[in-house]
Amino acid sequence: MSQESQPPNPPTDSNDPAMDEVQPFVITLPDDPASGQDWYLWAAVLALIALVAFWPAISGTFLWDDDQYVSQNHALLDASGLKQIWKIPPGTIQYYPLTFTMLWIEHHFWANNSLGYRLVDLLLHAGAAVLLWRILRRLSMPGAWAAAAIWAIHPLQAESVCWISECKNILSGILALASLLFYLEFVGVRDPDSRKKIWNLQQDWQLYAISLGFFILAMLSKTAVCFLPVALLFILWWKRRTSIKSILGLVPMLVIGAALAWETSRLETDPNGPVGAVGPDWQLSFVQRLLIAGRDLWFYVGKLVAPIHQSFVYPRHVPNPADAAEWIPLILAVVVVAALAIGIKKLGKGPLTAVLCYIAALFPALGFFNVYPFRFSFVADHYQYLAGIPLIVLAVWIVSRILAPLWKPQAVSTDQRIPGKSAPVAVLIAAVLLVLGTASWFRATVFADPVTLWQNVLEPQNNPQSWLAASNLSRIWQSDAGKSFDDAAHYLQAKDQDSSEASASDALAELDESDRLVEAVLNNPATPDDVRYKAYDQSAENDITRMRSPKSDASQLLEHASEQLNKALSFAAARNDPLPYYTLGIVDLNRAQRLQKRLAPTEAETPTARSSTTTRPTEPPEQPMIDLYHQAQEHFGKASDLSLAELDSPRVGPEALRVLPLAALQRGDVDWALASFAHQHNDVNSENQYSRDASADFNRAVQFNPSSVEARYRLALAEENLGDLTAAKDNLLVILRDLDHYNAEAYNEVGRVILESRPTNMAEYEAAVASFRAALNLDPGLTGAQKNLDLAMKMLATTRPATRSTTQSATRPASRP
Repeated sequence: MSQESQPPNPPTDSNDPAMDEVQPFVITLPDDPASGQDWYLWAAVLALIALVAFWPAISGTFLWDDDQYVSQNHALLDASGLKQIWKIPPGTIQYYPLTFTMLWIEHHFWANNSLGYRLVDLLLHAGAAVLLWRILRRLSMPGAWAAAAIWAIHPLQAESVCWISECKNILSGILALASLLFYLEFVGVRDPDSRKKIWNLQQDWQLYAISLGFFILAMLSKTAVCFLPVALLFILWWKRRTSIKSILGLVPMLVIGAALAWETSRLETDPNGPVGAVGPDWQLSFVQRLLIAGRDLWFYVGKLVAPIHQSFVYPRHVPNPADAAEWIPLILAVVVVAALAIGIKKLGKGPLTAVLCYIAALFPALGFFNVYPFRFSFVADHYQYLAGIPLIVLAVWIVSRILAPLWKPQAVSTDQRIPGKSAPVAVLIAAVLLVLGTASWFRATVFADPVTLWQNVLEPQNNPQSWLAASNLSRIWQSDAGKSFDDAAHYLQAKDQDSSEASASDALAELDESDRLVEAVLNNPATPDDVRYKAYDQSAENDITRMRSPKSDASQLLEHASEQLNKALSFAAARNDPLPYYTLGIVDLNRAQRLQKRLAPTEAETPTARSSTTTRPTEPPEQPMIDLYHQAQEHFGKASDLSLAELDSPRVGPEALRVLPLAALQRGDVDWALASFAHQHNDVNSENQYSRDASADFNRAVQFNPSSVEARYRLALAEENLGDLTAAKDNLLVILRDLDHYNAEAYNEVGRVILESRPTNMAEYEAAVASFRAALNLDPGLTGAQKNLDLAMKMLATTRPATRSTTQSATRPASRP
């Protein structure tokens, strides 16, 4: 059979439809009709770029206020805390119960690991961006995807996305957008690509109920979204959907929003509440508030257009109504609104709607209502998290009108795909997103840790006069200096002299930087009194830390610290703060210890029970030292009492939680030292009382800081001294089992407790020997451990029960700061 001949190739200019199989490359934009079925893909791209833009912050640590929200928020610990979150007044710093419930749930997954919280915030923000895109599609906005993408990765969003405390912004934002989406469906504003209602809900009352539910949840996350029903009213007017049904549906939202917003404002301005936004810093006239509002409106416009010189804390400008220049921003804002209203016939309702929605979204933060951050600044990037949306949409709309000749949407038919002219637009969108994404990437790095954040604030182009940044950064440097001194001591113990000197040098440099910042705070005329007295206290703490350097003049440093603390306590507000009293106690304690070394350079004898009740009078040279110990005792007691009072009040600050266990531990050391003096003078009654007081102090320190190895170890020694060997052993085992598996001192004390318990069998002797050997394996030079091991071996060899305590403690508690 012959092969059938093949027809010749058709000419290239043939009109045969088969030729359409080969099409030129076409760039399809997300909102083109040709992309209607690919919305999942574009939603994923939108979410991805939102995640990538702020990804550098994912590994960051806790920042300012994150302690009150997460790391030191006791309401997140158990079920009772969950009840505190929802009650009024709340057991949290603000009444945002849904936000704190989310944090409560997260805390049970990753505790104080900041990575989990930051990842959740990023995912919520990405979800909000997708919701925004779908809303803009319903509103038939050109470039809806581009507008949503610009909003999602704009550098101004970094503060909301990368700061854990502002999770309330993102949670309330995504819930508010969800409410808006369902309300648009309720009033008949449908997605042009879909013929079905959301979730296939056919009843309007179902759509409205879901929208109202999302709004309530958003309000319970952060009440700043109370503007939503007002913004919806403007949108309905723009879209000509102002029916009786659509307007009446907004009434419950307005009532609920106003009620919850009023409650937030009441709690914020309650003098005895957890925030306390009252006082001279918030005493502004109505005219001043108007001028602040006008200035703020243009401030955010400027930052949206040119997001440069961003700062976590912007300069605080209090307007002077007598200055004519102060009125210019407000007048311009009124003129713009009036011009858009007059030009509706030519421009349409869209531009005016965008501006009105922008003003409505910013209204809670324009200065008419007192909020605590107004003490530092009247503007902040996170205030415009949702408010920036209408202006971004307006800008994209204007650009789309200009680029209309280049923007020909793709058309799809059953027969062919018509190439469009969207390539130039796609390139422009990509370029804008690349620039904004890069800026956001670098902005996100600022939120890595508190040092980076506060240093960025103090940059010359940002806010170098910020007393808030200088105050917080000075405390961080002082804390880092203490860690550097710890490293120096560790290296010295390891006989690494060079590394020890280098760490000590780093510590002194960090203290110098802290002192410089303290001086900046004290020399700043804008620094409030309650921050000024804390700066004096910080100066004293720096002096005490500097004493750890062998080259320091301790007497001079203690004298200067005492002067600074007296200046701090001259402020009335300082007398209700536990911190200055705690620091003053440290100064007295150091003075007493220095005097003790001069009078009795040998190591003090450990107080033990004595049968004699004879009391020998204290020798006159010792009296000043005893007086200093008593003064320190009083100051630590005062600090503890004030901390407890603060914990019982609505205004619970992290300072009380930090100072209380420290003050209790230091007072226990003082009581322990006084017990030692009483023992030396055969004053058994006083010795027993001081020992009981020391045990109570150490127990309080453990109660408020269960993870403190030092506090629990000293509690065990105090219990051992009082004869409660079972409790002492239990606390030592907690250290070795849960806190520090390599604590040589704890192993030694466990062995001592076993021997003091009068063993009756070989197993107990062997346990004591094993404990002493573990201690020596960890620290061969541990004082007393070798003698204890020798004694235990002799007892084990003779298997005779112990009749008296002859073992030696590795380390007895010393009164030290």
